[in-house]
Amino acid sequence: MFEGPAGVVGTLTAHTTGEEFPLTMVEIHRVEGGTVRRIDVYTKNPDDLAAFYARAEAGGR
Repeated sequence: MFEGPAGVVGTLTAHTTGEEFPLTMVEIHRVEGGTVRRIDVYTKNPDDLAAFYARAEAGGR
C-alpha cells in the first residue's frame, strides 16, 4: 500500500459547490519476477466519495 505523507493521494473539487474531497487510495501491486505485472487501485472511503458526488450533483441544480 502506498500513501502520501498525510495519507492523501489527491483532492477532488466539485465545480458546482466548490467542496473539496480528500481522495485516499490504496494500490495493490502484483510483482512477478521483479516486474510489476498489475496494479489495482481502490478508494479507501467509497461511501464518502459517493456522497460527495451526490452533493456535487445536487448543488448544480
